[in-house]
Amino acid sequence: MWYIWIVFVFIFDISKITCHPQCLDFYPPFENKQDLTFCSMYYELSCCSHERDQQLYKQYVKITRKMGADDPSYCVDYIRDILCQECSPYAAHLYDAETTGEARPFPGLCNHYCVYFHSLCSNVIPLITNDTQLRKKARAGSVEFCDTVKIPDMDYCYPDIIDDIELNFELDRALGGEGDGCLCLEEFANGLRNPLLAVHANDSTHRLYIAEQLGVIHVYLKNGSKIDKPFLDLRKSVLTTRRRGDERGLLGLAFHPNYKENKRLFVYYTTTDEESDIDMVRLSEFSTKVNNGNRVDMKSEKVILEIAQPAANHNGGQLLFGMDGFLYISVGDGGKAGDPFGEYGNSQNLENLLGKFLRIDVNSVDDDREYSIPPSNPFVRMDNQSARDAMGDNRSTTAREEIYAYGLRNVWRCGMDKGNRDTGEGRGRIICGDVGQSDYEEIDIIVKGGNYGWRAKEGFECYDYDMCSDPKWLVNEELPIHTYPHTVGKSVTGGHIYRGCLFPNMNGHYIYGDFMNGKLFKLVESGVNGTWENSDICLGDSTVCTGGLLNNYPTHILSFGEDESGEIYMLTTNAPSTSHAGGKVYRIVDPSLRSSPSECPIDEEEFRIKGTITPFSPSKPKISTCPKTCNTPSITNVTYCTSSFAIVVQIQKVSVFNRYKEVKVLVPYLYRIDKGVRKPKYEDSLIAYGRSRKCPCPDLTVGVTYIITGQYEKYSKEFVISELSVVQRWYWYWNIQLYAYHNSCEKKSSVQWQDNEN
Repeated sequence: MWYIWIVFVFIFDISKITCHPQCLDFYPPFENKQDLTFCSMYYELSCCSHERDQQLYKQYVKITRKMGADDPSYCVDYIRDILCQECSPYAAHLYDAETTGEARPFPGLCNHYCVYFHSLCSNVIPLITNDTQLRKKARAGSVEFCDTVKIPDMDYCYPDIIDDIELNFELDRALGGEGDGCLCLEEFANGLRNPLLAVHANDSTHRLYIAEQLGVIHVYLKNGSKIDKPFLDLRKSVLTTRRRGDERGLLGLAFHPNYKENKRLFVYYTTTDEESDIDMVRLSEFSTKVNNGNRVDMKSEKVILEIAQPAANHNGGQLLFGMDGFLYISVGDGGKAGDPFGEYGNSQNLENLLGKFLRIDVNSVDDDREYSIPPSNPFVRMDNQSARDAMGDNRSTTAREEIYAYGLRNVWRCGMDKGNRDTGEGRGRIICGDVGQSDYEEIDIIVKGGNYGWRAKEGFECYDYDMCSDPKWLVNEELPIHTYPHTVGKSVTGGHIYRGCLFPNMNGHYIYGDFMNGKLFKLVESGVNGTWENSDICLGDSTVCTGGLLNNYPTHILSFGEDESGEIYMLTTNAPSTSHAGGKVYRIVDPSLRSSPSECPIDEEEFRIKGTITPFSPSKPKISTCPKTCNTPSITNVTYCTSSFAIVVQIQKVSVFNRYKEVKVLVPYLYRIDKGVRKPKYEDSLIAYGRSRKCPCPDLTVGVTYIITGQYEKYSKEFVISELSVVQRWYWYWNIQLYAYHNSCEKKSSVQWQDNEN
């Protein structure tokens, strides 16, 4: 799980590893309380603090002072662009940090940008980097240099990453929208902060328990109404942040198979040990209050298991009770990139619990722990020779008995198959999405003793070639039932096999998604050699999705849930941050064939509600507050004061990159109060950045002349449009200082534009 921008993703992804926004320290990006004045293109969401922004500016000044007299003045803008990529919310991907665990000395540049930069400014490259190889390649030529700064996944090269991330948020309409066989979404809940779980208690009450990442679980009734007081509030214990894409938080919830009688439930969350100050994941048992089944007794917490976490990401968190009554737990590989811990990583190391699928018995205890080990677990009471055979000659002979399967990276969401409604076929299978590293996402069926290959393999392909070529690391290998490359999606969100009654066309389909781009997929078992066929799921257009059903794709798919009737829910957010209440839960609906209520009878028991409930209220469409027109030629009177400017530009070409626009302009007139009207007579480029996705860059028509007025910020070298109705920033790719008007005035003055050459 951007951005997750990240992932963010999430984010944003909008990723080679976790497919959401991620910084060089593998933490998610954040919003600064103080604006960035140098790398201000990342003012909304950044990997740089204000202090780091100042350091980069000082580095920039130091570099530009060393430039030669013959170096083109516009090279300073390239220098700024390259230095500021450290602040990008996708810095980990731009610098390929998660492939090796270390950042490259130069961000990944797209070829068209790189060739142009090198051809114009190759002399400044030694000023930017001390890397010997890069300096050598820069002297050799554009091809050699640009081949060196390429990154394995060029979806993340600069500046195209800005365009790609935005485009990944939505599917093409042709893919998503029209014709038979498309599904719709029915809004069930909204106003949530990163909803990660939608779980039922299998107690015939049809309550749905929806958990927010920051540590709160709410009770929802079948009609979407919410009980006002939380079911459980662990915010004082849960370790997470408001930063976009933070993977920590309340990550798992499972109700005991006999919850109806014993009121026991289990929660998995990240926390910090107060004595040792070590971050860890914790599995705890709770019980509900005796006099209120819709509230957890906070004093009932009993810690079952704790596992130290060496990094902030890859925390796992799936909890499931199997048909055997045992509790299954997914645990991430410990974080960072490439499972770098120890000689061969955590996932292949059977001495620890990281990168594993565990199985424990919570109905009995051992002398030294609050659970016992199922005697049928694969590594129970293993003698030395058996351990060597299973783990390879170079591995320890002491395997943790809790381990049920291993070789996993970061399982994110699993479903327990209820089995065919008539035959029971498939009942009890655990199907999971395991988030990939550099190239592939995968779907796995978890089996006893299975080795899922990480870090030797990623999907079907080798990742660590030394380990992959040694058979001992692939003992008991279990191959995925499906993988997909990062050209399709970049962070899998595992789902469920549909076993409901309302939508028979969906029966047996494993529905899952991708966190980064909001795509939905389905896997259907073919019955031939255990193979599964994958296809995209389209969302119907407005002629198909009627009567309150929606056809809009989400920005980020956080999770999937299932209710007692077997209906599937999709949990989404627009901004993966615990401070943002934009999370929604949708029921997945097939509009083409729906069973009648009489065909799908529901056993339902009444339960008592203490306190108040809030009825479901569908979210209202957001109304844009962006100005309808920006910088139109009709502006004739402009007020100026300190550092004011006024520019007339004629638009020659517009290239749209969503977050920004690259605009080719002819500058027929430039007005400076101290110099009068000037006519530069040349063509160049500017970059227009929107303040936010809600208020993007203005529509600029080729051939039209616009007046741009505002203030010049000397420190950041930016033209900032000062009119209240305009929210764009403009960056010029030539010597900005030459055209800035720097003067102080006590009284406001005005000028009258005359649209002529006199």
